[in-house]
Amino acid sequence: MADNKYQKDLDRMATLYDAKIRIIDLMQNGFELPEEGIYDEPVRYFKANLKWTPIIFGWLTWLQDVAAWKDAEDELYRGITEIMIFEEGIDMTLSDDISSGIYKAFNDLAKQIVSGRVTNIAVGGDGTVTNPSDAAADAGLPADDPLTEINETEASRYGAMVEIGAKLELLLDKADGYYGAANGTPATPLAEAQRLMKLYFPADPVLMDTAMDAYWTYRGLANRILFDGGAAFAQYLYCNGYQNDALNRWIIDVSAYSIDKQQIVANFWEAPSDAFFSHYFSLGAAKPSSVYLDAACVPIEDQVLAAMVFAVTRNTTPFKSFHRMKFTVDGYALDVDGDIQDAFWYRTAAGVNTFTAMTMANGGGITMPSQAQVPYRDNHHYEFVIDWNGINALVGIGFNKHASMNAAGLVYPTPFNVAIHDEGLSVSQ
Repeated sequence: MADNKYQKDLDRMATLYDAKIRIIDLMQNGFELPEEGIYDEPVRYFKANLKWTPIIFGWLTWLQDVAAWKDAEDELYRGITEIMIFEEGIDMTLSDDISSGIYKAFNDLAKQIVSGRVTNIAVGGDGTVTNPSDAAADAGLPADDPLTEINETEASRYGAMVEIGAKLELLLDKADGYYGAANGTPATPLAEAQRLMKLYFPADPVLMDTAMDAYWTYRGLANRILFDGGAAFAQYLYCNGYQNDALNRWIIDVSAYSIDKQQIVANFWEAPSDAFFSHYFSLGAAKPSSVYLDAACVPIEDQVLAAMVFAVTRNTTPFKSFHRMKFTVDGYALDVDGDIQDAFWYRTAAGVNTFTAMTMANGGGITMPSQAQVPYRDNHHYEFVIDWNGINALVGIGFNKHASMNAAGLVYPTPFNVAIHDEGLSVSQ
């Protein structure tokens, strides 16, 4: 047994010796010479200690010999010259790029501070400060299938907002539950409730403790929060995001809470960590919902009312409140006397114009375009926008024949045609 071990040791030593004295066979280099230059993108950067670098480059000198390349005939062979370029390293003018990068980073930081947002922010190439949640989250959303009626990307984004909205509500519900229904008599000691909240939700521990402490003080005399956001809250998040400034706008503009209660809710919604939002965003995005189409910021689909004539009213699909609607109207009528009437003007054969506007009605009053917005056009083509009122309702559109238009022999060389395009909210939420 001992002899066998001794023999194995001798064999191993002989193998190591052979390996160390073996001369490198350069003809074994079977790599094809890349068409790209050695510094062309994409690249990989290598890090090496300055004392190790000469050792590594000492072995690279083998590749500076024509024997290393099967097609090389002299030292001008491109494989050799590329290796020599690599050994020269990057020119130290790179420090200028580093300096520029540092400058840009601090410049971006300054823009962020000036914008009033120093957390949950990203700076674009033009220095624009945005919410990174949107860009980062989009990377995990499915691409839209143009062959389907629903936008898969937006449906998943809306699912994410529903989930986040529900969890922001749950956070408040948990605080209500730990304190209990009776004002001034907490059902759970503050320290224990703080511990439980941090166990349940990914959160900044200091901010969560602060929010709970403020809530315990608030509940000395005040009632529970009893938050109930529902679909309206999810749609608000979909349109505005879930960064702190958007959440605070909802608390102040939408919630109708007292100032004290606004502050309590704001404290709680500041406490969740990035992990809270990324986790629930992912969960919700996996459950897409077409309800995003109901959100205030989402335009309705384009629609066309075609081949219309006088005294016939056609209804649109319901418009969303406070949206800016663009109308494109074509067509005109012609009577036996040579009089013309289009969507906005009655014009006699002698060329006298009288403003006679089309009718749009929804029961809430509509501000129609002025004569300055729709001056007479010989081609009877008009484009105008209307900032819609606060009513979510369909609109009845009709064309009223001027009294001087002769009904006998009336023809429509081009029937009236109304195309409607929703440009979105006239003013953002």
